[in-house]
Amino acid sequence: MKKLFVVFILAILWLQYRLWSPDGGISEWLRLQNELALAQAHIKQLETTNESLKNLVLDLQNHTDAIETQAREVLHFALPNETFFRVISVPNQKMESYVPNLPRTKLSAPEKAGNIADIAAEAPP
Repeated sequence: MKKLFVVFILAILWLQYRLWSPDGGISEWLRLQNELALAQAHIKQLETTNESLKNLVLDLQNHTDAIETQAREVLHFALPNETFFRVISVPNQKMESYVPNLPRTKLSAPEKAGNIADIAAEAPP
């Protein structure tokens, strides 16, 4: 009976070692669960991207207006009689830094508001 008790204790110790050891134990199981959750989140993101790309492909296959829109937005396509203008906006900066240093003329009286050439001639160089 004593030998059976020792064998039983040794078996429990061996199973506990396997349970808490880094190779195949609880810590590895938790690490794999974390990797699985990250992989599932990444797959969900890829599925969303894939769905939007499928919709874009179907739209491009079925509508010629979508092709023209993509060409204009992505490739900056312009028709032969059109002129392409690119408007660049810079957030959080004052527009004064982009306006050239033009002479500032104050028009306080209506008699000064006249021809633009007169105003430009009055401005200092």
